Amino acid sequence: MYVSLYRKYRPGRFDDVVGQDGIVRVLKNSLRSGRVAHAFLFSGPRGCGKTSVARILAKALNCPNSADGEPCDNCYVCNSISTGECLDVIEIDGASNRGIEEIRNLKAQIGLASFSLPYKVYIIDEVHMLTDAAFNALLKTLEEPPMQVVFVLATTEPDKVPLTIRSRCLCFYFNRLLTSDIVRRLRQVAQEEGFAFEEEALWELARQSDGSLRDALTLAEQALSLQEGNLSMESIAMLLGSTRGKIEEAIKLIPHNPPQAFVKIKEILSKGLSVERFLEMAFAVFRDMWAYKSYGKDFAVELELSDREIKFLEEESPFWKDDVLLSCMRLCGELCLQAKLGVKDDILFGLFLSQMDRVDFPSAGESPPLPLKPKAENVTESFTTTPWQEIMKQAGEEMLPLYCALICSKVTLDEKRIVIEISERRRFDFNLLKLSRNLAYLYGLITKRFNDVTEIILKCGVDEVKYSDEQEKAQMEGDAEGFRQEELPQAFEEEPQPHEEGLKPAVKLAERREVKEEDIVLQRIAMYLNGDVLMYKKLDEEENIEEDGGVEVE
Repeated sequence: MYVSLYRKYRPGRFDDVVGQDGIVRVLKNSLRSGRVAHAFLFSGPRGCGKTSVARILAKALNCPNSADGEPCDNCYVCNSISTGECLDVIEIDGASNRGIEEIRNLKAQIGLASFSLPYKVYIIDEVHMLTDAAFNALLKTLEEPPMQVVFVLATTEPDKVPLTIRSRCLCFYFNRLLTSDIVRRLRQVAQEEGFAFEEEALWELARQSDGSLRDALTLAEQALSLQEGNLSMESIAMLLGSTRGKIEEAIKLIPHNPPQAFVKIKEILSKGLSVERFLEMAFAVFRDMWAYKSYGKDFAVELELSDREIKFLEEESPFWKDDVLLSCMRLCGELCLQAKLGVKDDILFGLFLSQMDRVDFPSAGESPPLPLKPKAENVTESFTTTPWQEIMKQAGEEMLPLYCALICSKVTLDEKRIVIEISERRRFDFNLLKLSRNLAYLYGLITKRFNDVTEIILKCGVDEVKYSDEQEKAQMEGDAEGFRQEELPQAFEEEPQPHEEGLKPAVKLAERREVKEEDIVLQRIAMYLNGDVLMYKKLDEEENIEEDGGVEVE
């Protein structure tokens, strides 16, 4: 009878496990020292080896030829566990045995002696599917099982397992497998099976499997059925709809021949590749080009790419500017999100086509641009200059709404002017910043750190607001300090005290004017609401809050 590749090449020993070296080392050490826990919780993504390691652990506990914590995988005990015929290793599917009755039956049998092996091992797969009542029924048994019983729980969603269960287990998180590890394992399987393969085909399968070795072997088996005994890029393209190489060819044409590039992309999509998958693959190409340009050739090893893909980055990256690559990555990410929300493929492709057509590339025959570092006077979206960081820090401490409005804006220094550009989608930030008192406060912060600046300009679409040094002198009432405190209730007007540094603005004012504790609360309300407190009411202890709907200031 034919056995699938992922079952035939399931690891039978700890040394055969791929990509989980830390977990394997811990388990082998515990077996070697004889200190084996009574319950384990294995969690991680699909196809990373949770159930396989659970079976190997059962073999190591019961194998008569076990040496140094490693089962032999050749004796009768190991073979019976591998085939699922061992009566002392019980595998339970948590999805179909999730009720309290199944757990009661398990508790009734758990106290019985094992049939022939030293340990009885219960492997509960997809344990997060158990009901709350089933988990509660399992608690006591899991905490104090019989001496010869070991539980191994496996799940892809550990957050759904109650904390009371997790605290009674030794927890291990299985990592998603690296692409290079999957390629190495696929190459080994191909050599043992004796079928021809292309190196690029192995990389394509590994990348498509998304860290799951089982998925990679299943895809390889399907591709082999398309071309008997040969694993080629042609069979992979027929199976998946397209490959990274074809996506790279289309992207390569965009700077030089956009119409032909979009025709090629349309052809790729017509062969069965979904737009969502295309956007994910395109994002990976743009990301790798940006990383190659930013960090150099040595960093390409960390990207887990084949030799052909690294050569593509060397040849194509110089034709793309950093800001263009970042825009393309952002576009692919936004469209991927829309694809998950159910937007039709034709609409997504049209959006991708229209946005890419607006990209400014070098003209034909023009040498590719050299990577340029941002000019020293630019204050970019990431606010990397020290003066602007200080401005943002102070605004966050004193005027939180203004800080939130500025964090999403683009700020540039143009001679003696600072230009703050705000997206149309965040027009409410623009409306907040353009208030005269907010402009005065912001102007005061900027001029303290940028001595040459005489004007700030707010832009949002076609709207533009300017604030200059002349307006600052003419608008005394718009002073930032005055806004924060001078318009508060008259009860605050008392003899000012000497200023003391190191205190928060509201606390400083409270000490100068000897105000009460509730007045400080009102000042903070004004600061965080970016407005003035016009009226407030404090209830006496005798008044009923529910009757008049008042708010008590504590």
